[in-house]
Amino acid sequence: MLLALAGAFLVPTGCGGGSGSSASTPALTKQQFIRRAHAICYHLSKKQVRETEAFYKAHGLNTSAPSQRAQERNIAAVVLPVVEEKIEELGALPVPEGDEARVRAILKAMERGISETEAHPERLAAPTTAHPNPFAESERLVAAYGVWLCAQP
Repeated sequence: MLLALAGAFLVPTGCGGGSGSSASTPALTKQQFIRRAHAICYHLSKKQVRETEAFYKAHGLNTSAPSQRAQERNIAAVVLPVVEEKIEELGALPVPEGDEARVRAILKAMERGISETEAHPERLAAPTTAHPNPFAESERLVAAYGVWLCAQP
């Protein structure tokens, strides 16, 4: 399950260019922003998969059907740091004019997902109806904005 989670929500370094509020950095169009965000998320997704496989191998854990505890350990060691990197990379992109509030909401939802996952890693490893995926809100927001490749941690 974690490898499935690893595939969709991550980011390439070096694609940022400053904050959307910077007067010296022109805002991107929405299509440019989406293209750059997808590139970032694709790169980080691949990084997360590589690091997850390395983590499981280094700890002698089953990669095809890891236990929930193994997934929780990987979430803390690999997934959350990659999501933090994603927030940083996406936050560095110049935001399309007029979309500042939407992009800020996406990043805040990701940050809340990290906080909740740090407190309850089992909610990401094995979400339930009572305790859904901590990143559900950010997944919904990025999909609605059109950055579908960034939809999962």
